Amino acid sequence: MDWNLPWDDPANVQLSDFSSFFCDDALAPKDSLHPFPETGILAITGPGTAFGDGSEDPVPLRGIPPQTILCAETRASGIPWPAPGDFDVRDMPHTINAPNGKGISGRYKGGFHVIFADAEVWFLSDGVPFDTLSRFFTVADAAKHNRDKLLKPFVLWGPGQY
Repeated sequence: MDWNLPWDDPANVQLSDFSSFFCDDALAPKDSLHPFPETGILAITGPGTAFGDGSEDPVPLRGIPPQTILCAETRASGIPWPAPGDFDVRDMPHTINAPNGKGISGRYKGGFHVIFADAEVWFLSDGVPFDTLSRFFTVADAAKHNRDKLLKPFVLWGPGQY
C-alpha cells in the first residue's frame, strides 16, 4: 500500500488481490467500482469516544476505561476495507442486527462482536438493547457503568471461551 496515494488509487487497487489476507471475501462481492470487499469491523468514533471526532485528540490509552467499546462488527458496512470509515455515534444506526445488516450486526446468527479497550472481544446477543450497549461508547459514560452488570447477561462468547 502506498500511503502517499489515496486508498482507491490504481496503484493501491492492485492490492485487492490480497484482500483475503485482511478480510473474508464473503463480506461483499467485488465489482468494478469497489474491487475490495467491505470491512466487517468499524471503530466507534465521535465526540467523547476514545478515537474522538476528528476535531479533538484521541484519548491516551491509559485514560480509557477498560470497559469502553472501541470497535464493533457490521455485516453491511458499505465501506471497502482500505477506505476510511467508522461508526460515528452522532449518526450511526441505533439498531442491533437489523435485517439489512447496517449498523452493529454480526455475520453469525444471534449476535455480534465488540472489542473493548482492554482488548477483550465479546460476542454479544442481538437481544442487547442499543441503549444499554451505547453506554460503553464514550469514555465518560463507560467510566460510569459496569459492563459485567449490564452486558454480561448478553454474552454468548467472551473471554476464555474462544
